[in-house]
Amino acid sequence: MNANWKKNTKPDVVLKRIEESKNVSVDGKVSFSGFGFFDAKATLDGMVDFKDKSHSIEIEGVIWTAISNVAKKQVLEKQSVIEEINRLIKEERKTKETEFHVLTTISLGKPFPLKTINTEGCKITFLNNFFPKRYESRNSVIRNKFDFSDDTPDSYSKIIVSVKSKSIKGAATKALYVIDIQRAIWSLLANSSTSLFGDEWKPINKIRMGRVHTVHQINGAVADEQFWYEPNFAKVDLFVADDFAGFKKFYKRIFTKLNQIPYSYELRDALVRFVRALDERDQNVSLIKLWGALESITCQGDAKYDLIVRRCSFLFKDSEYHQQVLEHLRDFRNRSVHAGDQNENAKFRCYQLKFYFEQLIFFHLRNTGTFKTLNEANLFLDSPRDMTDLINKKRLIERAIKFLL
Repeated sequence: MNANWKKNTKPDVVLKRIEESKNVSVDGKVSFSGFGFFDAKATLDGMVDFKDKSHSIEIEGVIWTAISNVAKKQVLEKQSVIEEINRLIKEERKTKETEFHVLTTISLGKPFPLKTINTEGCKITFLNNFFPKRYESRNSVIRNKFDFSDDTPDSYSKIIVSVKSKSIKGAATKALYVIDIQRAIWSLLANSSTSLFGDEWKPINKIRMGRVHTVHQINGAVADEQFWYEPNFAKVDLFVADDFAGFKKFYKRIFTKLNQIPYSYELRDALVRFVRALDERDQNVSLIKLWGALESITCQGDAKYDLIVRRCSFLFKDSEYHQQVLEHLRDFRNRSVHAGDQNENAKFRCYQLKFYFEQLIFFHLRNTGTFKTLNEANLFLDSPRDMTDLINKKRLIERAIKFLL
């Protein structure tokens, strides 16, 4: 099988929550509603173990399609959903890969950290000016959408991503994924640490994507009349680093360390979830998604929230204080999900969660080469903070080793 449920996960518990939010119309169309659905779907995404780690297949899209297909016919169950996921993957693998160029824009001003970035089989090129003339069909495709207008500022920098994919949708998904990894790294330095004032409906990210993304053949013609757009698009001033040399050095160091970690795949996925959460206008939704990003690298689909609190608080000398803050954030998140609370303090809570996610990422980056797997790193974070308890644990482990010898 190309995909399985990860060990120690309970997908049926999550699928039950999704089933409760399901609506089937008289014509057989399926829809899902409520904050609980988004939280459950994000959790389920982290429970599926794909053998292919290359992002050649649009994973979240496959899971979504599988859920929708099964939901039309029956009650959602883990066996039927994983079987449908594998069927969809098998069908997609029959298609040969084709090279595409994905065109988009970003609120990152010159000079760029790098003009060209090669990563995960993709080539990201930052342009000094406008897109080459051979891509002018991009403008006509956007204009032909009579109920849509691209209000991306002309000052946004232009990007071309060269990518190989089995489908047009897969090309767009993979291109945006690799760009979002870069955005996540930049955002670790670019975003503010907190904000006591300001618009509650303004995304936290300073480096954001333009409204429209188009996919082209290598000759420049559009690959399809459809295009992708950012539903949460909000104009923002270009981000230009005050200390460009320091910004560039920071980016290169983080990017290099990330590539050296054996479990970088999990960290990359978490970083993408993190940066996309901070694109949200609705800070209540952002908070739920941020918690999901934190959960993906602390308990990997277990949904054991005490693990998130314990493992994150371990990073700090004053662990008891941070444990209380995290417990409060957990309660705040739960009220947002289960009661649908819309709280005006959500943005400040997002900054708090953002801080803990960043500290966790920095922990993994500082310990490059220390842990072989993410699970091993999390077992380390389960260690007691009390030195007496730690020494006693060491003594017992040494006794166990002698006993086995």
